Amino acid sequence: MSRSSILGSFAGVLALASALAPIATASAATTGAPATTAAAAATVSVRAESLTRELVATTLTTTTKAVVKDGDAQHGCSGTSAAGALQQATGGSWTATWFSGLGYSVAAIDGVKPAGTDYWTLWLNGRASQTGLCDTQLQRGDDVLLFVCHDAAAPDYACKNRPLALVAPKSKQLRAGKRVAVRVVTLKDDGSAVAAAGATVRGAGAPVTAGADGVAKVVLAAGQSALQATRAGDVRSAVLHCTAATGSGACGGSDRTAPAIAVKGIRNGQTFAAKDAPRTLHGTATDPSGASVQLRLVRSVGSSCSYFDARREAFRRCGSVRAPLFSAGDRSHWSYLLPQRLPAGRYVLGVKATDKAGNADSLRLRFDVAAPRAAATAAASAPRVETMVVGTAGTLLAARTVTASAASVTVGRRSCAVAAGTPLAVLLAARRAGGPGLAVVDQGACSRNPRDAYGLFVTRIGSERNRGQAGWVYKVGRRGGTAGAGDASGPFGAGPLASGSRVLWFYCRVASRCQSSLEATAPRSARPGAPVVVHVRAYDDNGRGRAVAGVAVHFGDAQVATGSDGSARFTAPQRPGRFVLSATRPGLVPAFPSEVAVR
Repeated sequence: MSRSSILGSFAGVLALASALAPIATASAATTGAPATTAAAAATVSVRAESLTRELVATTLTTTTKAVVKDGDAQHGCSGTSAAGALQQATGGSWTATWFSGLGYSVAAIDGVKPAGTDYWTLWLNGRASQTGLCDTQLQRGDDVLLFVCHDAAAPDYACKNRPLALVAPKSKQLRAGKRVAVRVVTLKDDGSAVAAAGATVRGAGAPVTAGADGVAKVVLAAGQSALQATRAGDVRSAVLHCTAATGSGACGGSDRTAPAIAVKGIRNGQTFAAKDAPRTLHGTATDPSGASVQLRLVRSVGSSCSYFDARREAFRRCGSVRAPLFSAGDRSHWSYLLPQRLPAGRYVLGVKATDKAGNADSLRLRFDVAAPRAAATAAASAPRVETMVVGTAGTLLAARTVTASAASVTVGRRSCAVAAGTPLAVLLAARRAGGPGLAVVDQGACSRNPRDAYGLFVTRIGSERNRGQAGWVYKVGRRGGTAGAGDASGPFGAGPLASGSRVLWFYCRVASRCQSSLEATAPRSARPGAPVVVHVRAYDDNGRGRAVAGVAVHFGDAQVATGSDGSARFTAPQRPGRFVLSATRPGLVPAFPSEVAVR
């Protein structure tokens, strides 16, 4: 390795301090700071490789913010240098030592510190850099590579491990399903290359081994492929991005293809019945490097416009600026669970997917949700139902029977009518009976007509408010409701609650995976001293039940934990009477209590 290569890697081996000193004198200003002239901000690729794994691989745009790694402001490197790019790429997760005239010598990246005579070396555009980390000013399209130079020894301290590179096929008509020849080469310090026989190319179906000429014939699938070459003892190649289709395609060193986006369950122009309105927005964003997905949801009712605010989990009136995007994650199969089914209105759903190279694509769908049927109104009879309210720290309202009569609730400055026999009417009846207070927002257009209450959404009960994907939900019997709590068509769009129903309000910790609720069943009566078997099951949002062990079941003065079959066995008290049966377990919603008559 030449002295200039050792300088570019920052060298080398600290044991060569005497050899490096003349270089420092020749390249540095008398102040000891590296001689640099800051360049303009540029979009570059940065990669860092340890001996065993890729630490970072990204594309970024440099800034002019100075980089100081040792706390001395005099030791600042331009943000447009290789040091600045490394700082951005790793989020500052690297350490270095300052050498007068040379600038920073990398000690560790992402906690990886070379051992023995190994050291971090800097390459630029496929060759060993002739300047140090601070002196290497970057321009648009530069490829920065830092890797651990392995087994470097006297006299030349050359790296035994060499960077690999993939040479793209010359053809610009790459077809999916056809063999394509890519060439793997080993790079030398000066940028020259030799065939990398035996290297393995991955990213297009089964791995392919390069022949003596370094050529590997791969079969590209339709769409995007990310090819990468590896060989034991060498530094893996940068990714070669290829796009193939039934017609044509091409390969390139940089990813310039945006993710492929699809929305599932919603078609452009589709109209949903109120009971079938979407609650989960989901789809796919396909890209070899992964993609982050953002959504925008706008609703119109007549001349009224509102957009979904993910932070507040509610629709807000449109303003003078465009509705903001909200995140749906970075999974290829993305999903976002709304607080409840979408109320009636006309919607525009925007989806934007961005890959790690900054390529983005978007699509927009229009769909409608029809207003609920007018069959169920405030004229419905007021049912007598059993209800219970459970918060994060315990029961806010013990089980009791209430009359779910028609009522009204204040939303802002409006008084909104609520139909009898709705889960919201149950909650309002519980409040009148001494239960906790509540707060409601309107995601629709509530009025004095109870048919317009379909968009009412409970945001607080007692002192507990909805937070992100956690918040208040209700169940009727064993199932979570699918309609808004005030929807006059009932909790499932099939009519109001019937007398004798059980309505459970509880604080769901994660909206897409609410904790299960318990149900304990036992005979209604038993003889004194007779055996009593209690069966406990836990039910999810869809009403699917399972036996659950470790539930504390209380019957009279006795307590027994359920076994693996979900059952607990008691002996009925010797004295006659009515005894309360309850079931609880941390992390699950307690069961409605019941009574067993001993006689």
